[in-house]
Amino acid sequence: MKNTFTLFASFFFFIVFIMHLKVTDAQIKAVEADSVEARQQMQDQRERLNILKSNYGTFSVGQLKVGHWGVPANLDAKAIQVIDDNQMIVGIEDDRTGSGAYKTWVIIKCATKDIVDGKFWRSEDWEEIVGTKAMKVTGTKQYATAIGGTNTVYVVEPMSNRELSKLLEYRIWTTRNGNLLAKFVKLEKGKVQLKRPESDELVTVSPYSLSRHDRSWLRDEVKKRSTEEKNENANSEKERSVADSNNKPKLNPITPSIPLPISWINETYKVTVRRLGD
Repeated sequence: MKNTFTLFASFFFFIVFIMHLKVTDAQIKAVEADSVEARQQMQDQRERLNILKSNYGTFSVGQLKVGHWGVPANLDAKAIQVIDDNQMIVGIEDDRTGSGAYKTWVIIKCATKDIVDGKFWRSEDWEEIVGTKAMKVTGTKQYATAIGGTNTVYVVEPMSNRELSKLLEYRIWTTRNGNLLAKFVKLEKGKVQLKRPESDELVTVSPYSLSRHDRSWLRDEVKKRSTEEKNENANSEKERSVADSNNKPKLNPITPSIPLPISWINETYKVTVRRLGD
């Protein structure tokens, strides 16, 4: 009897142990799944930022051109002349190769209240000076020099947080031909239309040429946009219905300002009676 009880107890605890292992294994798999997804998202974000930085993200002397943007790297600067409260001429140079001459001049549009001619700053101080981490070249400007000549320089402006967030809409797509940095535009006629950050031209690819991870993201994005479009259409229809209801003319009873002649009323009454009597 004692052996039977011991055997039963051992079997019971064995079953409990197995169930515990199954629950623990399921929990571990769930955590691992979440971790894999989180790691994938972090990796995508890291790759996206690295590619953006490698192609556009380093604002330096050698890459100055209209449309270029980036975070100043190894870039020392000196305020040559404060023009007014919102712009100044600044000399810039690479701190690794510069000689302190600051021969490359640009006009920077930012608040200059606390800046004086001759003020110097290094790469890590740009955000404090211009108010943001990144800058962009928006055009060129010609100004008169002290000796009566003219000089043409690039115009540089701080990038807003909104502009930076727009750039992060671009993601890394893995295709059969390699990686592609682009923003998803739409899915049309079975083709995926993408836009590169450096061009307005659309790149068309087949969804079957994309990685499984990209196809999964694409399905979720198309579904999300479809839901948003349906909700937007429903809200617009509701707004139109309310507007039509408010704009619909109301019919008010007509009250003549001049009393109708008795003869006219009687005649109308007689005609009405004859029609009813037919």
